[in-house]
Amino acid sequence: VNYASEDLRDALKKLGGEHGVDVVYDPVGGRYAEPAVRSLAWQGRYLVVGFAAGDIPKLPLNLVLLKSCDIRGVFWGAWTKREPRAQRALMTEIVTWCAQGKLSAHVHAVYPLAEIATPYRFPPTPELAKRWAATTPPGFTLDVRAWSLLCGAPTWPESLWPDLQGHVKPSRREATKLYRQRLPASIVDECWARFNHALRPLADAGRLGVVIVRFPTWFSPKAAAWKELAELPSRLPGLRVAVELSNERWFEGDACEQTLGVLEEIGLSFVCRQSSTPTKPVIAATADIALVRFPGHPPRPAWQARPVLKARPSPTS
Repeated sequence: VNYASEDLRDALKKLGGEHGVDVVYDPVGGRYAEPAVRSLAWQGRYLVVGFAAGDIPKLPLNLVLLKSCDIRGVFWGAWTKREPRAQRALMTEIVTWCAQGKLSAHVHAVYPLAEIATPYRFPPTPELAKRWAATTPPGFTLDVRAWSLLCGAPTWPESLWPDLQGHVKPSRREATKLYRQRLPASIVDECWARFNHALRPLADAGRLGVVIVRFPTWFSPKAAAWKELAELPSRLPGLRVAVELSNERWFEGDACEQTLGVLEEIGLSFVCRQSSTPTKPVIAATADIALVRFPGHPPRPAWQARPVLKARPSPTS
């Protein structure tokens, strides 16, 4: 229903007929809410999701009485925090339905992508990577973000494979976020292996650019962090890997040259990043592919926006 060009009430009448509409999912609100409620079937359900129209509607309660319908608020963000066990069960059921083909999405259009951020939240499957490869034009490659758990960042517990969830420490299984240190090292190794396996169809088709490992702010230049950087090529053998380091200590004083030198020695691409602090961004190339990210921040004075240029020999020169 395109309610911008046709009357919403009339369109819903055509769709629902004499029976009416069983469920209305309404993220719009405003003047469209009342005709949607009027179109409900007997004992229908109206889901209040948001108010994109700008105005919060005022509904005549006699409609609720006459239709014996339910009006339910859907505050999904708060629900996931208050009901973490139910949220995990729900996501597991939805993912299962998708795998079984019971749920599908209408594809309105296909657009070219330069970077796929979805795997940061949920690890991909080989089948998904095959679809990425099949829909990528010739000569076009995709950069893929590494799963947040592998980066040491907080992760949705339901994104962990079901057969591995039993390895989470019992005292942490009801938490709303999963952290890598709450898993045995052998399970973390298995997660890396599965992530690597999932990307192989994309890499084998020549459609994978780089895997971007985006480390959290608490990932600082300590012995464990240097070791983790050195292990990345073996974690993703044969794949190009880029790292994004958000902790400023990697670039303070002499540490900057050391950081860039180690990345170049290991063969990891450096993600040049616009800083969210007054410090000047570092621009350097440490491998044959260089990346620049502009997260977007309020404008700063010109003296703060000048980058620090690190002149390093180009690997391709």
